[in-house]
Order: sequence, then structure tokens, then C-alpha cells
Amino acid sequence: MDLSIVVVNWNTRALLAQCLDSIDAHQPSCTFDVWVVDNASADGSVELLRLSHSPHVHLIANTANAGFARANNQAIRASTGHTVLLLNSDTVVQRGVLDDMLAFLDAHPQAGIVGASLLNADGTPQWCYGRFPTLLSETISAWGLNTRPPLSHWFGPPREMPAATGVGWVLGAALMVRRAVLAQVGLLDEEYFMFSEEVDLAYRVAKAGWQNYVLGTAHITHLGQQSTRQAPAAMKAELFRSKLRYFRKHHGKFSAQWLRLVFSTSILAKLCFYRLRRRPAHVTLWKDTWTHFTRPQPRPQPVQPAPRMAHTRHASRARVMIFGLDGGTFDVVKPLVAQGRLPHLARLMQGGTHGILDSTQPPITPTAWTSFATGKGPLRHQLFDFERFVPGTYQTQPVAANRHGQHSIWRIASEHGKRVIALDIPRW
Repeated sequence: MDLSIVVVNWNTRALLAQCLDSIDAHQPSCTFDVWVVDNASADGSVELLRLSHSPHVHLIANTANAGFARANNQAIRASTGHTVLLLNSDTVVQRGVLDDMLAFLDAHPQAGIVGASLLNADGTPQWCYGRFPTLLSETISAWGLNTRPPLSHWFGPPREMPAATGVGWVLGAALMVRRAVLAQVGLLDEEYFMFSEEVDLAYRVAKAGWQNYVLGTAHITHLGQQSTRQAPAAMKAELFRSKLRYFRKHHGKFSAQWLRLVFSTSILAKLCFYRLRRRPAHVTLWKDTWTHFTRPQPRPQPVQPAPRMAHTRHASRARVMIFGLDGGTFDVVKPLVAQGRLPHLARLMQGGTHGILDSTQPPITPTAWTSFATGKGPLRHQLFDFERFVPGTYQTQPVAANRHGQHSIWRIASEHGKRVIALDIPRW
């Protein structure tokens, strides 16, 4: 696999669909796949992905919000592309961008990271790269002086987007990195819940001797802040905390203590300012930001993805194939097969597969069901009813994915002398 595209989603269903459509419409000329990690969205994003936009799309559905860095790492570990593109769910890929970024990496062997040129919805340039932060730059920025002349000349957003230039960091909304670089410096630091993880990664990449670039001719539209605006005060506080973590990690305890003082006084000054100006909405925002910023943060707990069906491509002579869409019915699969969206499934059906079994009731927890042609018997289990869609008689045997791993499934299968396929729709 040449390219693995990683998209982290949290309650941006419509924008995610638009992002995936843009990838599908402007596919790179190389082999690629797309990994979407859903952080426990409540807007139907997972259901959308289970009806997969494209055979290239794979889904990892988390049971809790793992944060940006940890969710990206889940997909990076699961994918195999020689190059990885971190892409926000609120982006729209334009024609030729993916090929241009890959070509740039091929032409510049010293490049570890290349970022796209991000555009706002109206086509204007968006600030998407910069120098590595310093105590001075963060102090000036916290007090809003980076946008005022003359300091804006050194500490403000770039005034123009170069065709290609070496930079310190690039925004993680569209960041392409070599897998070999990740193997050398490590993945995203999961201590960052959100924000600054791409700056941290770029800093480690630069320290390892690689160069980071932004490609001004590779345009990707970035709507921006579509997830963060759902909890603005918490996200502002998280931005401050992530910067403290970055400085503590790379510049020592004193730097972090200084910035904590700077951020605290900045928040309180804004709170007092908006009280005097009688702007209650802004007062509430900065009051809540202060509450979140000063609240002790618990250590992050491991977040496991929802159990996935065992999956293999090695059983070419399977006698029984299971369709597992967490309780979805064959009505969902049939039109996809007819449209040619599931070519592997169609070929298996024509290649001697005797049956497709499907749970007609949604399970309480995602469960992988394996079935063995052990003789005649009803297609029934005490918890679920099964419906036969292709002629044949089968005896069903359930194996829960959260209690038995893939090796256990194969052990049970071999005991029965059968070969089994467990079909996971998002992977086809």
C-alpha cells in the first residue's frame, strides 16, 4: 500500500461524508486506503460509515472519545501505507493534491513531513504553518499582540503562501508523513488530547535530521473548528494545556511554569475586560475557560475500539460466509452487491460459498458470528434468529469477538475441519 489516509471524526457526519466524497472524486494514482476513526460520535457518523462510501474506507469505532492523537495512532498502527496522510474530517480534497504531495516527498528525500496549503471556505489562504514556538512568541500571542504592527511582522500569520518552503511545523489538518519517519521518531504523543500534537511531532522529526515543508500549490479546503466549536471553552483550555505540555516536554519545567502564569493572567484579563464591556456571552466563555483550565485533569485511560469481526482474506474455499454489520439486514447488502460496491462479496458468492447468514436483531454488543457446515439443523440460536438468504442448510455456532480472538476462531474452525470467512463490510 502506497498511501494510508487517516481521518478522525467526532460528530461531523455531514462534513465527513463531504470529505470522503472528495477523496473518492480525486483519488491518487497510487494504491491507497482510508481509515476513519470515530470518537464515539452521537450524530449517526458510524451508521454512515457502515454503509461505506468506498471500498477503500475502513472504520474504527471507538466506544469513548480517545482524542485526536490517540485516534490517529490507532489508524496508523492498523494501516500499512508507506506514507500516511493525517486529514481532518472538515476538509475537502481538490484535484491532484494527493499526487502532488506524494510527488514532492519522492523528489525530496530529506523531507519528513509535507503539509498542504489550506484554504478557507471562501478560497482565502488559511494559516497552516509556522516556526516552532518560543516563550516570547507564546507570550506575545497570549496577549493578542501577534496581530498588531510591528510585532505582527515577526509573530503573526504569514502574508503569502510560498510554492514550497521549509517550515517548523504544519497544521495537522492535512499533514503527510513518511511511515519510515514515524518508525524513527515515534507516533503522535498521546498525552496530548487535542492541539499541539502536530507541533510536537514536527519538532521530533526536525531534531532527527529531517526537514518539514509546506506545499503552497497543493490546496485543500479546511472549514476549521467544526469539532472544537461544539465545546469552545473546553477547547480553549485544552489549547493552553497542550502548549504547557509541549514546553514542559521540550524546554523544561521553568518554561511551562512561566507560560502557565502568562495564560492564567491572559484569561483573567479577558474575563475582566468583557465584564467591563458588558458582554455576557464573552464573560461566560472566558469564565468557563478558566474553570476548565484550572480543573485537575485525570490521566487518560485506555480506549478500546468497538469489537470488530474477525477478518481474513485467506479462506478461498469457504463453505459459509457470515455478514456482520452489527445487526444490519441483508436488505442493506443486496443493493450494494447489485451496484458493484462489494465485488469481493459477489465473487465469493459465485465461487462456491454456500450461504450468507445475518443476525436479524441488533446485538447488545458487537459480536462476531462464525458458522460451520456441520450438518442439517435449524438456523437458530437462543439469542438471535438467523435468516437464510442463499440455499443451503447450516448449523450455527456463535463466537463472541470480545471473548475469543481471531486465533480462537481459527482453532474452532480447524477442529470442525472447515474454513470460515467472517466478512466485515467496512473493509470491503
